[in-house]
Amino acid sequence: MYKQVLKINNLGQIRLIEVILGVIIIVLTLITIMRLTPPQKTIYLRETSDLRRFAYNLLNTMANARVFEDIVVMGNLSGNNWEDEMKMFLSINMPPQIIFSVDIYELRMNESGVIWHKLNRKPISNTEEYLSKIVEAESVTYTYVCVGEPDRTRGTVLVIILRLGYGG
Repeated sequence: MYKQVLKINNLGQIRLIEVILGVIIIVLTLITIMRLTPPQKTIYLRETSDLRRFAYNLLNTMANARVFEDIVVMGNLSGNNWEDEMKMFLSINMPPQIIFSVDIYELRMNESGVIWHKLNRKPISNTEEYLSKIVEAESVTYTYVCVGEPDRTRGTVLVIILRLGYGG
């Protein structure tokens, strides 16, 4: 009887070792397969809220850096071609495949009320080459009051309308 108990005990230990070895082999196989196969292409759903958030963040960063005074206001006072400078600045700060178009207005007061005076004489956009490839778009209106130099432009109210879109 003692030999039968010993035989059963040895069989239990052998089965336990078989289970442990089986688990180790399965885990090693899964790790090897995961390292050898390339990951599947992830699906990222873009939303227009991403564009809106990006537009407000970009315009706010530009306002904090006084870009509107340096490019728009100073360009209008000096008569320089500030539209190309603004286009280059925006192109540098945009992620790839983001299409943009900007219109900048100055709000002026007169007897009849508020007048929107468009400042840019030529388009500020990169849509010429991507116009047919717009997938999604979002428009943002940003109001900015000039507080920096030059002194005579302080209090000037600018309305920046930025349109962003994903290229297809």
